[in-house]
Amino acid sequence: MHLHMFECPNLTRIAITAPTSSMQLMVLIGKYPRLEHLALHNLVVDHVPAQASMVRSGRYISEYLEPADTCIKHLYLKHSMAYGTVKKASVLVSFVMLLLPSLETLATIVDTIQEISGVLCDYKPFYPHLQNIELRNANAHYFKP
Repeated sequence: MHLHMFECPNLTRIAITAPTSSMQLMVLIGKYPRLEHLALHNLVVDHVPAQASMVRSGRYISEYLEPADTCIKHLYLKHSMAYGTVKKASVLVSFVMLLLPSLETLATIVDTIQEISGVLCDYKPFYPHLQNIELRNANAHYFKP
């Protein structure tokens, strides 16, 4: 999938069932400032940006992370549960949550939710929008674009 082919800055909803890389996720977040609903039904966690790996170290507690210019309220990220993927996905999802101050609902797999819960607790005092995010099981919750 070539995201550069889609020039429509007014998109508010995107649902993709084709395999979508973690780098494409970051492009989607940055490319569509009016996007409110983003659903990736087959996120391929092939690469975790270097910035994202700093989340676990607590770096963004002392160094505030600049929020993305987006309106994303609902994010659905379903990925493989293969060994190692859940850990990488939890780092990526934690980072994305810090970037999205408008986020209200995050649906992802249960194992990832369990992994990010500690990060949420650590960062809530510094990123107040994290207190209002509802976490949902992506396997039980179908995201309606």
